Parts: sequence; C-alpha cells; structure tokens
Amino acid sequence: MTLFDTHCHLDSDEFGPDRDAVMERMYACGVRGAALIAYDHASCSRVIRFCEEHPGFVAAVGIHPEHASEMKDDMLDVLRAYCGHPCVHAIGEIGLDTHDALNPPMEVQMHALLCQLELAEQTSLPVAFHVRNAHPLLLQTLKARRGRLTGGVIHCYSGSWEMAKEYLDLGYYLAFGGASTYPNAHKAQKVLREMPADRLLLETDSPYMPPEGHRGERNEPGWIQDVCIRVAEIRGTDPETLAWETWNNALRMYRIEQKTLQ
Repeated sequence: MTLFDTHCHLDSDEFGPDRDAVMERMYACGVRGAALIAYDHASCSRVIRFCEEHPGFVAAVGIHPEHASEMKDDMLDVLRAYCGHPCVHAIGEIGLDTHDALNPPMEVQMHALLCQLELAEQTSLPVAFHVRNAHPLLLQTLKARRGRLTGGVIHCYSGSWEMAKEYLDLGYYLAFGGASTYPNAHKAQKVLREMPADRLLLETDSPYMPPEGHRGERNEPGWIQDVCIRVAEIRGTDPETLAWETWNNALRMYRIEQKTLQ
C-alpha cells in the first residue's frame, strides 16, 4: 500500500527519543507522504523546519482554538509570512472547540478563526479544521463564506451523517483516524459507509488517538496502515484500493505534485 497521513505531529517532543526509528517503521508500512500540522506559534516554525529536512512532508500553519489567545495582529503577520514558504500547503489546525471549559472563550476562538479564514482566502490555501462540540457554529461560519474559501478538511470527523453531508456539500473532505476504528464509533462508521470515495482522507493525529489494537500506546504515522485496513473493512472494499484513493485525495486536497514526494 502507498499511504498518506494527512494529519500528524511527528515534530512533537514525544517522538524526540526515537523519531528516526518511528520514521523507519512509517516507511516500512507504506507511508510515502504526510502533513505536519501546527497548532501554536512555536509549532509553526517547527513543522516548517521539519519539512525542509525531510522530503515527502508538507506543513500546515495555524493557531488551534485551544491557543486562540495567541491570535494578535502581529501573529497574523507571522502566519502570513509563513504561508509564502514552499513547504506550507495549508492553514491549520484551526477551528472551534467547546469540549473543555478551560479553552479560551468562544469570542476569542471565533476571532482567531475568522482572522485565519481571511488569511486562507487571501492565500488560496486549503484549511485543516479542528472542531469539537461546535459543528453547527462552524458550519454556519463556513456557509457564510461559501465560494470564498478554496477547500480543506474536517480533521478527525466524528459527527453525524447529516452534518457530514453539509460539509461535503460545501466541498470539504472528511478525515478519519484511530478513533474511527473503535467498536463504539458508530457515527463515524456510518459516515464512512455512506460518504463518497473522492472526499475521504486518512490520518493518525499521532502521537494522539491510536487505532484499536494500540490503545493506551503512543500513536505513530505507520499505524495509518491499521486505520486503512479497518476503514476498508467498514466500507466493504480492499485496503489497497482505499490506500490508492485516499493517497490521490490527499495530493489533490493539499495540492501536492507527486514528483515532490519521490
């Protein structure tokens, strides 16, 4: 299989002790491309530096809703400068999250989101969205900008099929990772059975949310192979076909020329 991990954090300190070994296992599992996703100011420069040093990786830069208080005027200028780097193929992960009461207030999160959506419009970059317990508000925000954004992906989708259809109607991709392989992931698995193949992406979000069979362990990009096998089973297809479909979807969504991954 040839696989693309559309959302991981391989630059994380959690991989510091054995990153080279993790990458060897990743390549052995067929992963030939991956997107490193930033979430705060420090990680933006880190993912770019990583991608400069490792062919086959692309970067997304942005401020996660948990770090929305970082979004000041000067931060937007910093992000705008990063968007001109050849390794940067998306803005993210950005969005809304009301799951944790300790997250910044919604008005702070919304300010950060709107600033970065405006940047996405200006740069014509796709967006990697993080959304938790806030799908109706994000959908309302995106519908108001229909035709102004150039697409993107809803990372770690776990919402209903009804909401999934609304995202798909807006032109977005849906990404599924380890959580979709859990026995109780009924909503995600219904969406996986119903959604069109040309909008499906695979991810690990490593080092977080490992797939079934690795729960309790540090997740790593190579385990996207486990995700692919389980998702193929849910969809009633073979893993090789699913790998090829999602590989092409990832290149199309992130606007990557295949020759840059060789």
